[in-house]
Amino acid sequence: MTPTTKNKLQSLIHGLDMKDCHIVFNMLEDRRREIQSEKKLSFSVGDLVEWTSRKRGTKVQGRILKVNRITIIIQENNSPTQWKVSPSFLSLVKEKKSA
Repeated sequence: MTPTTKNKLQSLIHGLDMKDCHIVFNMLEDRRREIQSEKKLSFSVGDLVEWTSRKRGTKVQGRILKVNRITIIIQENNSPTQWKVSPSFLSLVKEKKSA
């Protein structure tokens, strides 16, 4: 988003009353759900993915076990730990081809 667009948007938001704020909030929530749903479709069971753990503060890698409606279940590499992660936090990892 450009600074000009951001400033225009901020100006519009400051002019809203409470009713309009609720309307805009609902529109943003709908868009967020659309984006998350689109992102979820880019993942499949067996894909190698990574994300940054809020608990550990480090990158974690694992394989997708299941794609749920809202979250994706991942088996952490070299660990019995399973994670439920929002698709918006995940990135596909390109696997190295063995020679």
